[in-house]
Amino acid sequence: MKGFTNYLLVTLLGYTPVVAVASDVSEMTLEELLQVEIVSSASKMRQKVSETPTAIRVITSQDIRRYGWRTLGEALNALPGIFVVTNRYYDFIGARGVVLPDDYNTRYLMVIDGTPVNDALLESAFVGDAFPLDIALVERIEYVPGAGSAAYGANAMLGTINITTKSAIGKDLVEAEAGFDTIGRKSLRLTMAHTLENDAGLMISAAGLNQSGNDQTYEGAIGQKREDNGAATLDGVAHDLDKTIKQQLYAKLEKSGLRLSLMLSERKNNPGSGTRANGDPPAIAD
Repeated sequence: MKGFTNYLLVTLLGYTPVVAVASDVSEMTLEELLQVEIVSSASKMRQKVSETPTAIRVITSQDIRRYGWRTLGEALNALPGIFVVTNRYYDFIGARGVVLPDDYNTRYLMVIDGTPVNDALLESAFVGDAFPLDIALVERIEYVPGAGSAAYGANAMLGTINITTKSAIGKDLVEAEAGFDTIGRKSLRLTMAHTLENDAGLMISAAGLNQSGNDQTYEGAIGQKREDNGAATLDGVAHDLDKTIKQQLYAKLEKSGLRLSLMLSERKNNPGSGTRANGDPPAIAD
């Protein structure tokens, strides 16, 4: 059985503070780094990192590209005190020795450009392949450990993940990226950024992922294999384990801190876990 579910997020007239970020922090001295100001996830105001009221961990787009992280979970897993585990359906965040498998990260608040994006059904925060945004579009990730519900509201019990996307203002480019690896993952992304009149910016990005599945034989188990004529044959094989298909569409129009954004994501996954009665695990869609 296979199904589909769309992830849709529309933000109207959101306000995003404009942040000045150095083009390459690796070229800055220690004194210059201490003077860099960011919009702190802890206080929601622009201030120096050294003056923030909590220990904020920051991951930049340069870090993402340098280390080749493909998902948000891989990036967060590189932070001290954070670890990510998976059940081959979803990825789960662990912090301070606390990890709750199958909890779907409901005790973490995820914010993209100032808008909470936890799932409306279970309040889930997706960090693996289910994350609804291509990580190449991320400018900065801020992780604030500990409770933050006083500042952000529900879900921010164990931590807050604040994500800032790249801006299209001042840019005129078309970017294409393709990738593949040894486990059969093939990805493709096409991004267009254009500066409009009156210093407005428009960004449109489409991305796709296709991971090949594997067949696994279970001795003594009964599976079903559909032939071309529609008839079923028993073979004891679970088919297309870990097969994943994902499509994403992202668009953003911004000007002077005002933002209109659209995010659409669809993923279908055949989990690579144990067999079911008919041999094939059910497909998971989100």
